[in-house]
Amino acid sequence: MSDDLSIDQQIAALASELAASSALQIIKAVAPDSPACLPGPLAVDQSLPLADFLVVFSKNAISEIYDIDEEEKLGEGSFGKVSKGTHKALACERAIKAVPKKKVERSELESEIAIMKLMDHPNVVKLYEVFEDYVHIYLVMEICSGGELLERIVEEDCFTERQAAGVMQQVMGGLHYMHRRCVCHRDIKAENFLLCVPGKRWCPVEQCIIKIIDFGCAKRFQLGQKMYTSVGTPFYVSPQVLNGEYTQSCDLWSCGILTYILLCGYPPFWGDLNTELLPRIKEGHFSFPEEEWDVVSDDAKDIVCRLICMDPEARLTAEQSMHHTWIKNMAPKASDRPLQAGTLQNMKAFRGQNNLKKAALHVIAQRLKEDEIQQLQEMFKSLDQDRDGTITMKELTDGIDRLNVAGLPENMKELMMEMDVDGSGSIDYTEFLAATLDQKQYQQEKVC
Repeated sequence: MSDDLSIDQQIAALASELAASSALQIIKAVAPDSPACLPGPLAVDQSLPLADFLVVFSKNAISEIYDIDEEEKLGEGSFGKVSKGTHKALACERAIKAVPKKKVERSELESEIAIMKLMDHPNVVKLYEVFEDYVHIYLVMEICSGGELLERIVEEDCFTERQAAGVMQQVMGGLHYMHRRCVCHRDIKAENFLLCVPGKRWCPVEQCIIKIIDFGCAKRFQLGQKMYTSVGTPFYVSPQVLNGEYTQSCDLWSCGILTYILLCGYPPFWGDLNTELLPRIKEGHFSFPEEEWDVVSDDAKDIVCRLICMDPEARLTAEQSMHHTWIKNMAPKASDRPLQAGTLQNMKAFRGQNNLKKAALHVIAQRLKEDEIQQLQEMFKSLDQDRDGTITMKELTDGIDRLNVAGLPENMKELMMEMDVDGSGSIDYTEFLAATLDQKQYQQEKVC
C-alpha cells in the first residue's frame, strides 16, 4: 500500500477490498450441499455449510476501482480476455478477466466463482473481487507475471529431473489442498499452470510459485461419489473420464501425464484423437523410450507408473504423492546431468502442435470453393440467429435442439472452445468451416 495515502484513505481502500456490504449485490452461489470430506485435520474447515457461501458482485463500476491497461493483454481464451489492472487506491496490480455475459451460462460462471472463492493456497490462483456491468462480468485475480509453465521451461538452457520434481511438488501441494476441500479440478494440464516470480526478478522455474488456474471444469464432490460429465483435455484425460464414471482420482492421472511430459517433452499417449489416442488411453499401455528416459531415475518412473495407473483405487492420491520420495526429497537419485537435449525441443513441438493443426484446417477452409461448402454455409446461417456473423454457445445448443439432434455431448462447451481458434468466445465463419469439414474434403487438400 502506498505510503502517500492517509490513514483514512488506506482504511477506505481496504474497505473496498473487503467489498463493503452497502455497495454489494449478494447472489447465492450454485453449489451442492456440504459434502462429506476427506478425513484429517483440514476436514474441520469443511464443516461450514456450502449453501451459506455467498458470491459477491460489486455494484461499483470496475473503472472506479481499477485502472485497466487494455494494451497489455495477459492472455485470451475462448470465454474472455485477461488484462493487467492497477487498484487506484492500493496501487497493487491484478489480473482482470473480462467475460462477455452472452458468451457463457451465468449459472456455470457463478459455480466457478464459488469454487474459486473457497480457494486460499499459495499454489492456487486467488480471486479477489467480482464486478459486473451490462456487458461483462469481471474476475479480479492475483497476477501471474511468469507466464505459462511449459513456455517458461522451454526458455531454459537446460532442464533437470530435480527441477521437474520441484515443479510437481508445488503442483501436488495445490491439488492436495483442493481435494481436501472436496474440489476436483478435472482439467489438469500444463496450460493451466501459471508462474509468479518472487520479487519480479528472474529465478529458476522450480523457485517460481506455481499457480493452478482455470476452474471452469472444476466440481465439488462428496467422498466416494462418482462424477459422470465428460470433461478435460484429450492428452491428459483418464480412462475413467472417457468411460463416463470417475472420481477425483482423474486429477492424479492427469498429474502423471504432466510428470511424464516434464521428463521427456511429450505425452505417453499419442495419435489421431478418435482412432488412436483415445483407444490407447483406454488400454493404458505406455513405455519409457530409452532415448529420453535413459537418464531418468527409477524413482521418477515409479511415481509416473503409480499415477498413470489403470485402477483408480490403486492410483496414488495427492497426499500419497506428496510423500513419495521423488517428490518429497526432490528426486534424490537423479543424476546431475540435464535431461536429454531433445526434451525441450519435444516440449516446444507438443505445445505448438494443436494450434498448428487448427491453423492448417483454416487454410483448407479458406481454399474451398463456394459450391463445396454450400451446405455448411446454410447450416451456419441457420445457427446464427441474431445474424451477427458469429455463433454463440447458446445459439449452438439451441440450434442443435431445434434440429432434434440426439446424443448432444455433455462437454459441448469444451467442443465449442476447440472450434474457437482465435479465442474470441464465439465461433466465426471460418472456424465453423474448419471444425465441420468432411474428413475426405480436407484429406484431399494435402495441407496437413
